[in-house]
Amino acid sequence: MVVFTNGPFVLKEEGTMKPRISLTAGRKLKWLVPLVALALLAGVAGAADRLRIPGDMDLPFYAVGLGHNSDVTWVATVFYRPFETAPGDLVVNQFVLGLDATEYPLSVEGFAVLQEGDFFPMSSSLYNRPDGVVEICFTTAEDYAPAMVNGTTIDELRVMPSLMVGYADFYLEVQQPAGRDVAGGGFSRTIIASGVLEDGRPFFVRHARTAGAYNVEFRFGD
Repeated sequence: MVVFTNGPFVLKEEGTMKPRISLTAGRKLKWLVPLVALALLAGVAGAADRLRIPGDMDLPFYAVGLGHNSDVTWVATVFYRPFETAPGDLVVNQFVLGLDATEYPLSVEGFAVLQEGDFFPMSSSLYNRPDGVVEICFTTAEDYAPAMVNGTTIDELRVMPSLMVGYADFYLEVQQPAGRDVAGGGFSRTIIASGVLEDGRPFFVRHARTAGAYNVEFRFGD
């Protein structure tokens, strides 16, 4: 197993106010990392090849952050592989290559589209497997922020008092790279998910992110 560290969040202190979660100045580059990894794993592609995940390439992540909602009260982490069996020392947003697909099966599938000679995919899409769910962990920003200083590990996430695990029977993620000649610098990441929490309440996630905008919403209960 090969692991590369990557994290899209930093912790900022502002005067005497309590810590809050904020995006770094290099946010475009860091949110592009998943797409770069897909391109590297795919190798040389023909003109506008549609490469299946995991059929033609693996997804080099175990868990990635979905960010915080607008009032910075809740933070979410999506698990592309089972939360229960996740290695405790893994850090959210790490590259993890060479995982045993039998021991750590993907909960998502999808594809990336690459044009011949391009380094970034034109787009990538992920969705929950048929009759399967994608686990999403929700914690308060107050619990999550201290762990971010050195990178939040799975074990740290598991013991957060506010932890709620959601099971999304609908999950859709679409990402496009920067550098395209469209408004907002081209980069976009959109996620829509819904399902039920461990306590039976429904939840809903909407994550809309571009080079110039950030809008994340979590809803719990009816």
